[in-house]
Amino acid sequence: MNLWSFIANQFHTNAFLNGAVITGALLALVAPFRSLPKKLLQYAWGKVFVTISVDSSSEIYWWLNKVIQDMPYERHHRSHYLMGRILVKNMDGSMEESNESIFNNQNIDNVASNLQSKRVLDCVFSPAEGGYWFRFKKKWMYLHFEIMKDNSGLQQRPLYRLNIGYFGSKEGWIKQLLQEAQLHLDNEVNQKVLMYTHNSYNWSKSNDLNTKTMNSVTLKESLMESIIDDIKKFQQSESKYRDIGIPFHRTLLFSGPPGTGKTSTIMALANYFKLSVFYLNLVTITSERLPLLIQEVQNRSLLVIEDMGSIYNQEEIIVKQSSLEMGPPQFSVLLNCLDGFLSKYGSLTILTTNHLDRLSPLLNRPGRIDARYDFSLADSEQVRKMCLRYFKYHLNWEQEQRANISNAIAQQYVTSKWSLSPAHIQQILLSDKGVSPEDTYQYFCVEAVKRFEEETVRDSK
Repeated sequence: MNLWSFIANQFHTNAFLNGAVITGALLALVAPFRSLPKKLLQYAWGKVFVTISVDSSSEIYWWLNKVIQDMPYERHHRSHYLMGRILVKNMDGSMEESNESIFNNQNIDNVASNLQSKRVLDCVFSPAEGGYWFRFKKKWMYLHFEIMKDNSGLQQRPLYRLNIGYFGSKEGWIKQLLQEAQLHLDNEVNQKVLMYTHNSYNWSKSNDLNTKTMNSVTLKESLMESIIDDIKKFQQSESKYRDIGIPFHRTLLFSGPPGTGKTSTIMALANYFKLSVFYLNLVTITSERLPLLIQEVQNRSLLVIEDMGSIYNQEEIIVKQSSLEMGPPQFSVLLNCLDGFLSKYGSLTILTTNHLDRLSPLLNRPGRIDARYDFSLADSEQVRKMCLRYFKYHLNWEQEQRANISNAIAQQYVTSKWSLSPAHIQQILLSDKGVSPEDTYQYFCVEAVKRFEEETVRDSK
């Protein structure tokens, strides 16, 4: 009996084998159609339900999550998932996620040390895993939050995913939600004014400048307004600079005795115009490094170089350059950096000096200095305004008492011919412990006389 005869005989005599073969053949025929209902359902669902999916490897995910935190369902929800990531700030102001995990083998001590040494921790509260309905403007949307595992990195970090959808056939609502996320990000960035300092090689973030405002700086009448108008006109003249063919940047010089408000004004301007500040300390920079640092300054930022008269005294430029091993850079290198070839687009440079007469005429000339603003010792109106601002914290004084004592101090300032800087006035007012207007008046007069005499003796030497 050959093989084929044996198989045929088995089919005729073995009912079980016969049934198994027939069943397998039927299943093989039906198998391709088993997923058809599911595919039909997915097709129909796709026609009536718009969905997007985004995971935490995308920056969009974090924008959306922060917007979702403001949704009504999220404010009333009691179960949350806390997510965190370490961010590193780039020189252009953008934030980039670090590849390193926040947690190191679940060691809590390592977590604390990581957060101290690692720049910025961005924490986001998200709904717990599952699905939720929420209302965005006038549209009901469905949110499904899930936690997956990202096996692509060495740290085996968790990967989060948001699936958002709604009934409809167009993507308009999704686009509006993304625009809301972008607006949220822009507002967050614009609220921060950053200050950068440097070592010999690169810039690093120093702190946020959100405390100094225009109301906290008291200058002589119209000085602050003139500076603000100057900068506004510059920022609005971009097309003019381009048409004329000159570099779009501006350099201002603030001159005046120490304590007259030059640095405070710079910080207030940075906060007012939302400009990141790059504070350049020329004493520590070599001629070779200065152009490289200037090139790393952000576009549309504020570059600050203080005390130019002391660094580059017109009579001692060569002496100072040869006496400092690490700096300042050669005067010609600085001039080339300020002339426009290396300046950043849309940037503002502010130089300060306590001694205008010591400043080299090679620097203090048109083409390098676009405008100069002189800061002088306090006049009576400045004294009166500063008194009013500080006396408002004497809650037990009547408003009329505050006004009267401020006017009296300002009048005495004129009568006695005191010449003090705003910094001296501020120091006196901050140290005042008078419980009555009369005590404060006496204390101010005594301190003003003492400080005026000290300054007179110092200037005579």
